Amino acid sequence: MRYVKYTLLTLIAAWLLLFALTTAFRVQDKFVFNPAMPVGAFLDKYGEPLKQYTQKTAAGNEIALWVTPGNPQKSIIILSHGRSAHDFTILPLIKILRQDDNIVIIYSYSGYPPSTGRPSEQNTYGDLAAAVNFAKTNFNAGPENIILAGHSLGAAVAIDAASKGAYKAVIAMVPFSSIKDMLIYWSGQRPLLKIFRLLPIKHRFDSVSKVSKITSPFYLFASEEDEITPYFMAEKLHDNNPNTISFSYLFGDHNDVAWFAPDLTAAIKKINKDGLSK
Repeated sequence: MRYVKYTLLTLIAAWLLLFALTTAFRVQDKFVFNPAMPVGAFLDKYGEPLKQYTQKTAAGNEIALWVTPGNPQKSIIILSHGRSAHDFTILPLIKILRQDDNIVIIYSYSGYPPSTGRPSEQNTYGDLAAAVNFAKTNFNAGPENIILAGHSLGAAVAIDAASKGAYKAVIAMVPFSSIKDMLIYWSGQRPLLKIFRLLPIKHRFDSVSKVSKITSPFYLFASEEDEITPYFMAEKLHDNNPNTISFSYLFGDHNDVAWFAPDLTAAIKKINKDGLSK
């Protein structure tokens, strides 16, 4: 009888632990990803038609890509979007990056409609790799022609790719240092999240451990007013790559790009000019 009692208690404890871990992972999924904000839902608001394509990832997912007109002899800029792909963020970014006759490729992560699959850290890395392969296949582009640009979560995706190979340049806009740092920061704002600091982290996006491996020109844009990805995280990234070209501002909302638009425009032109002079 005692054996049955202990067995039952063990099973209950195991079930509770599994339930806690499953719940924690689900909360982390919602904390990191928001596929309810699909990229393609608002791209028809862009001033000129964007051609839509699909590309298969190594994981077997079909991601959607949208491509602007432009000159492939300039830069091909692959834009990785944030957790929530707001139209008031993505549309102005496309217009800024399009200047100087660049081609811009914006793609939707796995699990963000109309892309198939599920959003995960490894899938986002595979999604960007698929977008790079698309650029290579359709524009005969080498890494020296490709600029990786990322906003917020997208900056972490771009940093991961840039830590594994050289590109024409890498642009990180309002980046965070890691999901662990984000959980610590946000648990200070929302005490209920403190319990998740004690549980395993499902999605790490540990940019601070990767940024030192970036050999490409690395541009970083951050605001001290940013309440979503606090400024100290950008400082951590800068400190781990002393060659970072940082643009820091006192004011600027996380999802508004107007505050760094002039400097981003100038940076893109400089990247193109430096590339032509090599």
